[in-house]
Amino acid sequence: LTIAESDLASALMALEQEKLSRQNFEDDSVQDITDLRSKLADALAARWAAVQSQKEALENLKNVLAAKLVSEKLNAENTSNLKQKEILLQKAQQQLRERSEQLSESSDSLLKSQRETALLNQQVLELRRQLSSLQSILTLSEEKDREDEIQLQNLGNRLNAALARVASEERKKRQLEQTLRLEIEAKLNEITILNSQLIASKTDLERAETKAQVEEDKRIKLEVAEFNRLQAERERLQSQATQLERYKSDFFGRIRELVEGKEGIKIVGDRFVFSSEVLFDVGKADLSMPGRLEIQKVAVILNQVVKELPKNLNWIIRVDGHTDNTSMVSGAEFKDNWELSQARALSVVRFMISDLGFPKDRLAATGFGEFQPVTSGSSPEERAQNRRIEIKLTEK
Repeated sequence: LTIAESDLASALMALEQEKLSRQNFEDDSVQDITDLRSKLADALAARWAAVQSQKEALENLKNVLAAKLVSEKLNAENTSNLKQKEILLQKAQQQLRERSEQLSESSDSLLKSQRETALLNQQVLELRRQLSSLQSILTLSEEKDREDEIQLQNLGNRLNAALARVASEERKKRQLEQTLRLEIEAKLNEITILNSQLIASKTDLERAETKAQVEEDKRIKLEVAEFNRLQAERERLQSQATQLERYKSDFFGRIRELVEGKEGIKIVGDRFVFSSEVLFDVGKADLSMPGRLEIQKVAVILNQVVKELPKNLNWIIRVDGHTDNTSMVSGAEFKDNWELSQARALSVVRFMISDLGFPKDRLAATGFGEFQPVTSGSSPEERAQNRRIEIKLTEK
């Protein structure tokens, strides 16, 4: 900011010096024009006086000639006095020659005055051109002065703004210093209080360490006991899972013998898959009679397997309904494929409960609509693969 103030001060001083130089130049130019105008006026006055003198001489000569003519007229009657006339004529001629010489001299002087007047006129024209040029320079100088004045004003405004910013920063700095001092004092007080509390806490901590050690030993014993319990539970669940897998393997082995070679029924991994066309009519959720027979065949074997499962094995039979991505037609029984898949799964579960005697708490019906396809194709064969009922023996 000090550098900015110095630059502004230097700029102001340079502008003032330039303005003073232009003012001195203008004053000198005006003085030169005034002197030239005075000289021109004096020369014109002198030439005017010379012309007036020449006019008076010519007027006197005219009067003399007129007098001579009158005299000649009067003396013409007196022819006897011819000699006197000749003398008078000679005198008149002599006077005429003298007047002619004077007139010639006056003419030369007049021509000289005219030439000097022409020269002075040229000087006047040149002075007028110089005056016009000086006037233009003066106009430009005035415009430059106005621009400099505006620039000075802008520089002054910038300087004032800079000074205002400095003052504002100084105020902020003082406020920040005051705030920091207060915060430091508060922190020092807080440190003093914390030191006191730390000393008190150290004593409490020493007393609590003994109690905490006792509590920690108790907690460790409880955690060890809980770990042992969870480990035993894990081993039990693993044993149940192994048993379930063994029974599931036996179940799927029997099912394979049952469904081998049958169209629309297959085993995929740990799921028994029915094609929807085997169990239901198009767009319907009621089990068809052939569908009931197929479900019953599988359920008989499934019922034999679950009777052999251990009593403590928490098993469940899950029935999942799936459809393709074909939209429901207007006026259909179901709003969308999700409702249709849910209704078909529920229809199978209710048949297994009411007609085949499966317990309700061992069955679950779920509808997935078109959102779990086995293939992403759109051909009739690929869509048929997505329309299915899956039955799975699993744990809850």
